[in-house]
Amino acid sequence: MFTIKTLNAISPVGLAKLVGVDPAVIEQYNVVSAPVAAQMALGAAQAAGADIGISVTGVAGPTGGDAVRPVGTVYLGAARGDTVYVEKLFVSRPDRALIRARAAQEALVLALRRAQDKVPAATKPLAAADCRDAAALEALNAAFLAE
Repeated sequence: MFTIKTLNAISPVGLAKLVGVDPAVIEQYNVVSAPVAAQMALGAAQAAGADIGISVTGVAGPTGGDAVRPVGTVYLGAARGDTVYVEKLFVSRPDRALIRARAAQEALVLALRRAQDKVPAATKPLAAADCRDAAALEALNAAFLAE
């Protein structure tokens, strides 16, 4: 049996308070980043007392993108047990509704895969214990930026 709880935080302050994202990680990597998605997913699972935590952070537009994170960039995280899986999604058509719909769809796929105890395709794993480790977060960030 699964219980679904929704946590919604829009601001960096809200992320820190609601799901324990380290403000220094947001400052270093940006709120739209793999390290933040990893911390969000783990924090969501812990805050909700859930087996699985899912996170979504992105630039849905129509404004707000930059050279590193253009509109359509989305990072998703899925935490279960001692591992967090992070995925980067890019929706090339700059349509806010489409970007949000695709992100939600992919988040549900991640949740399903983790509920099935499967490793989601196109994800990078991070040990839950490393979600606060500077070197591990830097390596995760670099792996996505190299793509």
